[in-house]
Amino acid sequence: MKPERNNKQLQPEGGSPPRIAFHIAIAVVGWILFAYYWRVVGERGLSPGAIISLIAMAIFLAVVVIITTLWIVHNLRISRSDRRTGNRPVAEVPYHQDKIGHTIEGEDFDSLRSADMIEVTIKDGKKIYRRAKAGERAEHLSS
Repeated sequence: MKPERNNKQLQPEGGSPPRIAFHIAIAVVGWILFAYYWRVVGERGLSPGAIISLIAMAIFLAVVVIITTLWIVHNLRISRSDRRTGNRPVAEVPYHQDKIGHTIEGEDFDSLRSADMIEVTIKDGKKIYRRAKAGERAEHLSS
């Protein structure tokens, strides 16, 4: 069963009215400048240098689109072959002490993985893991 996603993540972020107005104003100004400069270019005519520049930009745009498309196809192929989520064995890391020097003891750690609740006790420099019994409540010790 898949965990449910937070619907807030899927919804686009709304903005305050001044922010939306600012974005609209920037877009309108951008389109006005775009139309103005195309008009300037149209009145001048295209020089040989401008034609070469347009061809170069078209080639670069085509290369970017082709590389992006190939990258997307590559990622789709990887996701279909399920190479990233293959069942790889989990390496067992044997350890006998924790990071602060307590010796680790306990029941069979494989059986503890399936436990609903595990109790960890520290006594005489030993950290002891055991399966908590049904109905037991964790005790909070204060010093």
